[in-house]
Amino acid sequence: MKRKDWRKIFKRIWFSLVLIFFIWNWTTFQSHNLPKGTFLNSDIVSVIELDDQITFKYDYQKIFKLFDLKQEKYIVGGHSQGGKMAAQFVYENPNLMKGLFLMGTSHPRDIDLSSQNIPCLKLYAENDGLASIEEVMDNKTKLPKNTKLVLIKGGNHSQFGYLGKLLMDNSADISLEEQQKQTLDNLINFISEIKKIDYNNDYSKTKF
Repeated sequence: MKRKDWRKIFKRIWFSLVLIFFIWNWTTFQSHNLPKGTFLNSDIVSVIELDDQITFKYDYQKIFKLFDLKQEKYIVGGHSQGGKMAAQFVYENPNLMKGLFLMGTSHPRDIDLSSQNIPCLKLYAENDGLASIEEVMDNKTKLPKNTKLVLIKGGNHSQFGYLGKLLMDNSADISLEEQQKQTLDNLINFISEIKKIDYNNDYSKTKF
């Protein structure tokens, strides 16, 4: 076989592998096996669907348009990059939020929240391949001083959501249901503790 033919075959194989990699990578970041009713309207949440998709825009500053932050205090938080955006918002708007929770993220990494007096909960997983225990500990000093850190033993990055198994993540040693139960229990306890904190003696203005 001629050298030119080998090059053609190599290029086809290479581009095929690259295409397969990107398709696989894209699908792993999609939510899988969500509970029934996740995207249905309820007394707790309102869902708006346009055409055949639900779009979540990643502009954290739009929170000012969604909520009246001058009249009410909220708790903000997120998972992974969502946690990064929540931390960034608190950093740029000190004393505006009632609490901050972070899940499966190494952030705050590029900002310092240590001087902020805000209740904070950080959940991190033992087998997280995207936000390792080492990374979490490296940035521990940048968290608010009263931050509560909770390790989910056996958990990984993907099981904080319904993401299947993300690229570069490690396998979990506990089930998705168990990891999410621990996550929910910790969040409920965190919110309950915040309710006990007397900032303005007006808990009716705290939204969750």
